[in-house]
Amino acid sequence: MKLGKHGTTCLEFFCWFSLCLSSSCVTENFDDKIDAANVKKATAEVASSSGPVPERGGICPDGTRFNSFPRVCVTRGGFALGPFPFELQELCRQMLPDDASTCVQKQDWPFELLMSLVSLYKLGCPPGTSPGQSGVCVAPDNIYGPFTLQQLMACRASVASAQQKQCDEIVWPPDFLKFANESASEQKKTELKESSTNVDSLPQTQPPAKAEIPAKTIEEAPKVPTFCVYSWDEVPGTADFTTVDLRSKSLRMKQNYPLDRTEESTLLGSRDFQNLDMCGRARFLKGCFQKIVFDNNSPAAQTFRAWAVGRVRPLEAHMAVVMNQTRLGLWHDECWRGRCKGIGISRVTTARTVTGKRITNADTLWRGITHNIVTNLRFGLRQISAKAAEGPSDLYQLAYSFSAHSGKQERFAQDVDKYYRQLVACQLD
Repeated sequence: MKLGKHGTTCLEFFCWFSLCLSSSCVTENFDDKIDAANVKKATAEVASSSGPVPERGGICPDGTRFNSFPRVCVTRGGFALGPFPFELQELCRQMLPDDASTCVQKQDWPFELLMSLVSLYKLGCPPGTSPGQSGVCVAPDNIYGPFTLQQLMACRASVASAQQKQCDEIVWPPDFLKFANESASEQKKTELKESSTNVDSLPQTQPPAKAEIPAKTIEEAPKVPTFCVYSWDEVPGTADFTTVDLRSKSLRMKQNYPLDRTEESTLLGSRDFQNLDMCGRARFLKGCFQKIVFDNNSPAAQTFRAWAVGRVRPLEAHMAVVMNQTRLGLWHDECWRGRCKGIGISRVTTARTVTGKRITNADTLWRGITHNIVTNLRFGLRQISAKAAEGPSDLYQLAYSFSAHSGKQERFAQDVDKYYRQLVACQLD
């Protein structure tokens, strides 16, 4: 993952440094490799240290912020950037079985999920790793950042130009361990020199008093946006899709009910989510769709999964329809004088209860369908399942019958079929 801009002074220096590297300023190529034995030795030495790991700032990609404990880069959408050590993935899967599908992926994790595992960390590092220099965590197969500016510079100053791309990653290969150590060694020399100067200036009649070191406090976890944790039924006011009711707005009606966040903290308001490609958005929303498609208490989900057997993968098939409706949550509702082209992430047009009774447009339940992702997907799947119950032969036929626009059915079916194949290629499992 590429690093972005991080302040004017730092950026100017970094640009000069990169230009220098591309010219004749540095001619030495990095050819030395640290073998596995050396990495294991370094890991063991670090693990035997009883001292606290000094806190260092980390350089994070553009659009993310550095979180000091645990050391991780967090997006504005509330996701901690991975990958994560295999041991932490396994413990996550054991401790949080409901999130097992997220735990075992090397993708980004919801920040609140990662924070629930912080008690497993030792000396600031996750299971499967040991604390290294300047806050990095060392494992036999990877070195986990984010890395400090000094470490990044030490890396770029030593490797060949073809390898410099790896210096910008959040996780380094094991043969880059020396760069983390070298930069920390230089920093330590500077600190010792400054410390010596300060001690020499003190009166020597008695040993200098040892300064009290305040207990390190762990910063409070930020309240990041949460998505698909609650349905509207569970927690009314959970507006993780949007805070804006465009249907009411088109009728010049005021919203007179409380919501739990601002628009910037919703899916439609998240710039990070808007910048993701289709596979990225699908991974982001995978847990949301899983809650709906694999709900064993939902007749609609059972009907849809039964139809999908031998035909399609139900998760990706549901996503493909929503992809065609709103590009997996990129598009706002389109309403004019109270008439909308569907509501919410899956463009619900007709809301029905479990028993099939139609819900009127005046019913307050439409608030949940408007603002809440899980609630909207649940009603959207009921519409899809009603068509699946008619027994279409494949996804193309299902999508063809699902489209309500005469003359656009074939294009709708072709697009859904195309998006399904693309989503399967994303390898969400």
